[in-house]
Amino acid sequence: MPISFEGLEYTRYTFKTLKTYDTGGCRADVYLPDSSLPGPYPIALHFHGGGFTFGDTAVLQEGHQKYLLDRGFAVVSAEYRMSPHADFAAQREDWVDAYAWVVNDLGKITGGKVDGSRVFVFGASAGGTATLFLGVDIPGAGLPPPKALYPCYPLTNWDLLTNGSEPYSNYEEHLKSRPADVQEAIRRLIAGPGTTGYDIGTLKSPWTPNPEIKDTPRMTWFTFVRETGMFPSAILGEDVPPSSRHVLLPLIPSNYPPTIILNPTADTTLSPKNSTDLYDRLQKLGVESKLVTVQGMEHGEVELISEEGRAEWEIRFREIFAPALDWCIAKCQ
Repeated sequence: MPISFEGLEYTRYTFKTLKTYDTGGCRADVYLPDSSLPGPYPIALHFHGGGFTFGDTAVLQEGHQKYLLDRGFAVVSAEYRMSPHADFAAQREDWVDAYAWVVNDLGKITGGKVDGSRVFVFGASAGGTATLFLGVDIPGAGLPPPKALYPCYPLTNWDLLTNGSEPYSNYEEHLKSRPADVQEAIRRLIAGPGTTGYDIGTLKSPWTPNPEIKDTPRMTWFTFVRETGMFPSAILGEDVPPSSRHVLLPLIPSNYPPTIILNPTADTTLSPKNSTDLYDRLQKLGVESKLVTVQGMEHGEVELISEEGRAEWEIRFREIFAPALDWCIAKCQ
Protein backbone atom coordinates (compact mmCIF):
# COMPACT_ATOMS: atom_id res chain seq x y z
CA MET A 1 0.00 0.00 0.00
CA PRO A 2 1.50 3.40 -0.96
CA ILE A 3 2.33 5.96 1.73
CA SER A 4 1.94 9.75 1.58
CA PHE A 5 4.67 12.26 2.41
CA GLU A 6 3.20 12.44 5.92
CA GLY A 7 3.47 8.67 6.36
CA LEU A 8 -0.22 7.91 5.82
CA GLU A 9 -1.35 4.83 3.88
CA TYR A 10 -3.78 5.17 1.00
CA THR A 11 -5.27 3.16 -1.87
CA ARG A 12 -5.30 4.55 -5.42
CA TYR A 13 -8.27 4.05 -7.73
CA THR A 14 -9.00 5.18 -11.28
CA PHE A 15 -12.42 6.82 -11.34
CA LYS A 16 -12.37 7.96 -14.99
CA THR A 17 -10.61 6.26 -17.90
CA LEU A 18 -8.83 8.49 -20.45
CA LYS A 19 -7.03 6.41 -23.05
CA THR A 20 -5.03 9.28 -24.58
CA TYR A 21 -3.59 10.43 -21.24
CA ASP A 22 -0.26 9.19 -19.90
CA THR A 23 -1.82 8.26 -16.56
CA GLY A 24 -4.61 6.23 -18.16
CA GLY A 25 -7.24 8.40 -16.54
CA CYS A 26 -8.17 10.45 -13.49
CA ARG A 27 -7.20 8.75 -10.24
CA ALA A 28 -8.08 9.26 -6.60
CA ASP A 29 -6.11 8.45 -3.45
CA VAL A 30 -8.36 7.19 -0.67
CA TYR A 31 -7.28 7.42 2.97
CA LEU A 32 -9.38 5.54 5.53
CA PRO A 33 -9.42 6.08 9.31
CA ASP A 34 -8.18 3.47 11.74
CA SER A 35 -10.52 0.49 11.72
CA SER A 36 -11.12 0.96 15.45
CA LEU A 37 -13.17 4.07 14.67
CA PRO A 38 -16.85 3.41 13.96
CA GLY A 39 -18.05 3.71 10.36
CA PRO A 40 -19.33 4.25 7.82
CA TYR A 41 -17.06 7.26 7.56
CA PRO A 42 -18.04 10.67 6.18
CA ILE A 43 -15.79 11.87 3.36
CA ALA A 44 -13.59 14.91 2.75
CA LEU A 45 -12.96 15.31 -0.99
CA HIS A 46 -9.86 17.30 -1.91
CA PHE A 47 -8.71 18.96 -5.15
CA HIS A 48 -5.12 20.13 -5.48
CA GLY A 49 -3.78 23.48 -6.64
CA GLY A 50 -1.10 24.22 -9.21
CA GLY A 51 -2.41 26.81 -11.63
CA PHE A 52 -4.63 24.22 -13.37
CA THR A 53 -1.36 23.02 -14.98
CA PHE A 54 0.74 21.36 -12.26
CA GLY A 55 0.23 19.23 -9.18
CA ASP A 56 -1.15 15.84 -8.28
CA THR A 57 -2.95 14.04 -5.49
CA ALA A 58 0.09 14.44 -3.21
CA VAL A 59 -0.49 18.20 -3.04
CA LEU A 60 -2.55 18.04 0.15
CA GLN A 61 -2.60 20.74 2.78
CA GLU A 62 -0.21 19.57 5.47
CA GLY A 63 -1.87 18.20 8.57
CA HIS A 64 -5.38 18.30 7.15
CA GLN A 65 -5.74 14.64 6.21
CA LYS A 66 -4.35 13.34 9.53
CA TYR A 67 -6.63 15.72 11.45
CA LEU A 68 -9.61 14.41 9.50
CA LEU A 69 -8.60 10.75 9.73
CA ASP A 70 -8.22 11.04 13.51
CA ARG A 71 -11.81 12.32 13.63
CA GLY A 72 -13.26 9.47 11.65
CA PHE A 73 -13.27 10.97 8.15
CA ALA A 74 -12.15 9.28 4.97
CA VAL A 75 -10.05 11.62 2.81
CA VAL A 76 -10.11 11.43 -0.98
CA SER A 77 -7.58 13.39 -3.06
CA ALA A 78 -8.67 13.43 -6.71
CA GLU A 79 -6.90 14.20 -9.98
CA TYR A 80 -8.22 16.17 -12.93
CA ARG A 81 -6.94 16.82 -16.43
CA MET A 82 -4.18 19.41 -16.64
CA SER A 83 -3.74 22.35 -18.99
CA PRO A 84 -2.68 22.81 -21.75
CA HIS A 85 -4.28 19.60 -23.05
CA ALA A 86 -7.56 20.16 -21.21
CA ASP A 87 -9.54 23.38 -21.03
CA PHE A 88 -11.50 24.64 -18.05
CA ALA A 89 -14.75 23.02 -19.20
CA ALA A 90 -13.05 19.61 -19.24
CA GLN A 91 -11.61 20.19 -15.78
CA ARG A 92 -15.06 21.09 -14.47
CA GLU A 93 -16.34 17.80 -15.86
CA ASP A 94 -13.59 15.93 -14.00
CA TRP A 95 -14.43 17.63 -10.70
CA VAL A 96 -18.06 16.58 -11.05
CA ASP A 97 -17.07 13.05 -12.07
CA ALA A 98 -14.82 12.75 -9.01
CA TYR A 99 -17.64 13.87 -6.75
CA ALA A 100 -20.11 11.50 -8.42
CA TRP A 101 -17.69 8.61 -7.91
CA VAL A 102 -17.28 9.47 -4.24
CA VAL A 103 -21.03 9.79 -3.70
CA ASN A 104 -22.21 6.82 -5.77
CA ASP A 105 -19.37 4.29 -6.01
CA LEU A 106 -16.82 4.57 -3.23
CA GLY A 107 -19.09 3.05 -0.61
CA LYS A 108 -19.53 -0.10 -2.71
CA ILE A 109 -15.81 -0.26 -3.54
CA THR A 110 -14.84 -0.10 0.14
CA GLY A 111 -17.46 -2.58 1.30
CA GLY A 112 -19.63 0.04 2.94
CA LYS A 113 -16.84 1.69 4.92
CA VAL A 114 -17.69 5.23 3.73
CA ASP A 115 -20.89 7.25 3.64
CA GLY A 116 -21.39 9.03 0.31
CA SER A 117 -24.27 11.06 1.72
CA ARG A 118 -21.93 12.99 4.04
CA VAL A 119 -19.28 14.74 1.97
CA PHE A 120 -17.53 18.09 2.20
CA VAL A 121 -15.12 19.44 -0.41
CA PHE A 122 -11.92 21.44 0.07
CA GLY A 123 -8.90 22.70 -1.83
CA ALA A 124 -6.45 25.58 -2.13
CA SER A 125 -5.72 27.97 -4.99
CA ALA A 126 -6.84 26.19 -8.20
CA GLY A 127 -8.20 23.50 -5.89
CA GLY A 128 -10.26 26.15 -4.13
CA THR A 129 -11.63 27.25 -7.49
CA ALA A 130 -12.46 23.61 -8.26
CA THR A 131 -14.29 23.38 -4.94
CA LEU A 132 -16.42 26.42 -5.74
CA PHE A 133 -17.29 25.50 -9.33
CA LEU A 134 -18.23 22.02 -8.15
CA GLY A 135 -20.81 23.65 -5.90
CA VAL A 136 -22.25 25.36 -8.98
CA ASP A 137 -22.17 22.30 -11.26
CA ILE A 138 -23.54 19.60 -8.97
CA PRO A 139 -27.27 20.44 -9.33
CA GLY A 140 -27.06 20.08 -13.11
CA ALA A 141 -25.52 16.64 -12.66
CA GLY A 142 -28.43 15.47 -10.54
CA LEU A 143 -26.21 14.88 -7.51
CA PRO A 144 -26.88 15.75 -3.87
CA PRO A 145 -24.98 18.83 -2.69
CA PRO A 146 -21.95 18.55 -0.43
CA LYS A 147 -22.50 19.38 3.20
CA ALA A 148 -19.87 22.16 3.08
CA LEU A 149 -17.22 23.80 0.92
CA TYR A 150 -13.82 24.94 2.21
CA PRO A 151 -11.86 26.91 -0.43
CA CYS A 152 -8.49 28.41 0.50
CA TYR A 153 -7.36 31.51 -1.46
CA PRO A 154 -9.35 30.61 -4.58
CA LEU A 155 -9.49 32.36 -7.94
CA THR A 156 -13.08 33.58 -8.30
CA ASN A 157 -12.73 36.36 -10.88
CA TRP A 158 -10.58 36.02 -14.00
CA ASP A 159 -10.49 39.82 -14.31
CA LEU A 160 -8.50 40.06 -11.08
CA LEU A 161 -5.52 38.32 -12.66
CA THR A 162 -2.90 40.92 -13.58
CA ASN A 163 -1.64 41.04 -17.16
CA GLY A 164 -4.29 38.60 -18.32
CA SER A 165 -6.19 40.17 -21.19
CA GLU A 166 -4.30 38.83 -24.21
CA PRO A 167 -6.37 36.51 -26.45
CA TYR A 168 -5.13 32.95 -26.81
CA SER A 169 -5.94 33.26 -30.51
CA ASN A 170 -2.65 35.23 -30.71
CA TYR A 171 -0.76 32.16 -29.43
CA GLU A 172 1.15 31.36 -32.64
CA GLU A 173 2.14 34.97 -33.17
CA HIS A 174 3.63 35.17 -29.68
CA LEU A 175 5.28 31.77 -29.92
CA LYS A 176 7.14 32.66 -33.12
CA SER A 177 8.76 35.60 -31.31
CA ARG A 178 10.35 33.28 -28.73
CA PRO A 179 13.80 31.63 -28.97
CA ALA A 180 13.95 28.41 -30.95
CA ASP A 181 14.51 26.22 -27.88
CA VAL A 182 11.41 27.68 -26.20
CA GLN A 183 9.33 27.09 -29.31
CA GLU A 184 10.58 23.51 -29.57
CA ALA A 185 9.86 22.74 -25.90
CA ILE A 186 6.33 24.10 -26.09
CA ARG A 187 5.52 22.35 -29.36
CA ARG A 188 6.86 19.09 -27.89
CA LEU A 189 4.61 19.47 -24.86
CA ILE A 190 1.51 20.20 -26.95
CA ALA A 191 2.21 17.27 -29.29
CA GLY A 192 2.63 14.83 -26.41
CA PRO A 193 -0.01 13.11 -24.30
CA GLY A 194 -2.03 14.92 -21.69
CA THR A 195 -1.70 14.20 -17.99
CA THR A 196 -3.93 14.14 -14.93
CA GLY A 197 -1.11 14.59 -12.45
CA TYR A 198 2.24 16.34 -12.58
CA ASP A 199 4.60 15.86 -9.63
CA ILE A 200 5.98 19.17 -8.42
CA GLY A 201 7.99 17.70 -5.56
CA THR A 202 5.49 16.94 -2.82
CA LEU A 203 6.79 13.62 -1.57
CA LYS A 204 8.24 14.91 1.67
CA SER A 205 7.45 17.28 4.52
CA PRO A 206 7.85 20.20 4.56
CA TRP A 207 6.70 20.62 0.97
CA THR A 208 9.72 21.16 -1.27
CA PRO A 209 9.41 22.08 -4.97
CA ASN A 210 11.41 20.00 -7.41
CA PRO A 211 14.22 22.32 -8.62
CA GLU A 212 14.25 20.58 -12.01
CA ILE A 213 10.68 21.67 -12.80
CA LYS A 214 11.83 25.08 -14.05
CA ASP A 215 13.54 23.42 -17.03
CA THR A 216 10.58 21.31 -18.16
CA PRO A 217 8.44 21.96 -21.26
CA ARG A 218 5.41 22.30 -18.99
CA MET A 219 6.99 25.13 -17.01
CA THR A 220 8.21 26.70 -20.25
CA TRP A 221 4.61 26.78 -21.53
CA PHE A 222 3.28 28.06 -18.20
CA THR A 223 5.84 30.88 -18.11
CA PHE A 224 5.12 31.72 -21.75
CA VAL A 225 1.36 32.15 -21.33
CA ARG A 226 1.80 34.16 -18.14
CA GLU A 227 4.44 36.50 -19.57
CA THR A 228 2.33 37.15 -22.68
CA GLY A 229 -0.87 37.77 -20.71
CA MET A 230 -2.57 34.71 -22.20
CA PHE A 231 -2.90 32.70 -18.99
CA PRO A 232 -6.66 33.18 -18.44
CA SER A 233 -7.59 32.50 -22.05
CA ALA A 234 -5.15 29.55 -22.21
CA ILE A 235 -6.76 27.91 -19.17
CA LEU A 236 -10.31 28.71 -20.25
CA GLY A 237 -9.76 27.56 -23.82
CA GLU A 238 -11.38 30.72 -25.13
CA ASP A 239 -10.44 34.35 -25.50
CA VAL A 240 -11.16 36.69 -22.61
CA PRO A 241 -13.49 38.01 -21.42
CA PRO A 242 -14.79 34.51 -20.72
CA SER A 243 -18.27 33.36 -21.62
CA SER A 244 -20.78 33.63 -18.79
CA ARG A 245 -20.60 29.88 -18.11
CA HIS A 246 -17.11 30.35 -16.61
CA VAL A 247 -17.82 33.47 -14.52
CA LEU A 248 -18.33 32.11 -11.02
CA LEU A 249 -20.09 34.71 -8.89
CA PRO A 250 -23.23 35.21 -11.04
CA LEU A 251 -23.61 31.42 -11.26
CA ILE A 252 -23.89 30.91 -7.50
CA PRO A 253 -27.49 30.10 -6.49
CA SER A 254 -29.21 30.91 -3.21
CA ASN A 255 -29.21 27.20 -2.25
CA TYR A 256 -25.42 26.97 -2.53
CA PRO A 257 -23.72 24.74 0.09
CA PRO A 258 -22.44 26.30 3.34
CA THR A 259 -19.02 27.77 2.60
CA ILE A 260 -16.03 28.76 4.73
CA ILE A 261 -13.34 30.78 2.92
CA LEU A 262 -9.70 31.13 3.96
CA ASN A 263 -8.33 34.50 2.84
CA PRO A 264 -4.64 35.44 3.40
CA THR A 265 -4.03 39.19 3.45
CA ALA A 266 -0.48 38.98 2.06
CA ASP A 267 -1.41 36.96 -1.03
CA THR A 268 0.36 38.49 -4.04
CA THR A 269 -0.48 35.62 -6.40
CA LEU A 270 -4.26 35.90 -6.20
CA SER A 271 -5.78 39.10 -4.89
CA PRO A 272 -7.60 38.76 -1.55
CA LYS A 273 -10.48 40.50 -3.35
CA ASN A 274 -11.23 37.11 -4.93
CA SER A 275 -12.31 35.88 -1.51
CA THR A 276 -13.96 39.03 -0.20
CA ASP A 277 -16.08 39.41 -3.34
CA LEU A 278 -17.10 35.76 -3.03
CA TYR A 279 -18.09 36.26 0.58
CA ASP A 280 -20.09 39.38 -0.26
CA ARG A 281 -21.94 37.46 -2.97
CA LEU A 282 -22.75 34.58 -0.63
CA GLN A 283 -23.96 36.95 2.07
CA LYS A 284 -26.17 38.81 -0.40
CA LEU A 285 -27.77 35.51 -1.43
CA GLY A 286 -28.30 34.44 2.17
CA VAL A 287 -25.93 31.47 1.85
CA GLU A 288 -24.46 30.32 5.16
CA SER A 289 -20.87 31.47 4.86
CA LYS A 290 -17.83 32.50 6.84
CA LEU A 291 -14.75 34.48 5.81
CA VAL A 292 -11.59 33.69 7.77
CA THR A 293 -9.02 36.45 7.23
CA VAL A 294 -5.44 35.44 7.98
CA GLN A 295 -3.20 38.44 8.60
CA GLY A 296 0.24 38.23 7.02
CA MET A 297 -0.28 34.87 5.35
CA GLU A 298 0.89 34.46 1.76
CA HIS A 299 -0.36 32.31 -1.10
CA GLY A 300 0.43 28.64 -0.58
CA GLU A 301 1.04 28.87 3.15
CA VAL A 302 -1.81 26.57 4.13
CA GLU A 303 0.82 24.02 3.16
CA LEU A 304 3.99 23.85 5.27
CA ILE A 305 6.49 25.22 2.78
CA SER A 306 9.68 25.39 4.86
CA GLU A 307 11.06 23.91 8.05
CA GLU A 308 11.83 27.46 9.21
CA GLY A 309 8.12 28.26 9.03
CA ARG A 310 6.96 25.25 11.03
CA ALA A 311 6.38 27.09 14.32
CA GLU A 312 4.19 29.74 12.68
CA TRP A 313 2.38 27.11 10.62
CA GLU A 314 1.60 25.10 13.76
CA ILE A 315 0.05 28.17 15.38
CA ARG A 316 -2.04 28.83 12.28
CA PHE A 317 -3.11 25.22 12.10
CA ARG A 318 -4.25 25.23 15.71
CA GLU A 319 -5.96 28.65 15.58
CA ILE A 320 -7.23 28.81 11.97
CA PHE A 321 -7.03 25.64 9.86
CA ALA A 322 -8.30 23.19 12.50
CA PRO A 323 -11.33 25.36 13.41
CA ALA A 324 -12.17 25.64 9.70
CA LEU A 325 -12.05 21.85 9.42
CA ASP A 326 -14.16 21.55 12.58
CA TRP A 327 -16.77 23.81 10.93
CA CYS A 328 -16.94 21.41 7.97
CA ILE A 329 -16.94 18.34 10.21
CA ALA A 330 -19.94 19.68 12.10
CA LYS A 331 -21.86 20.08 8.83
CA CYS A 332 -21.40 16.36 8.15
CA GLN A 333 -22.84 15.12 11.45
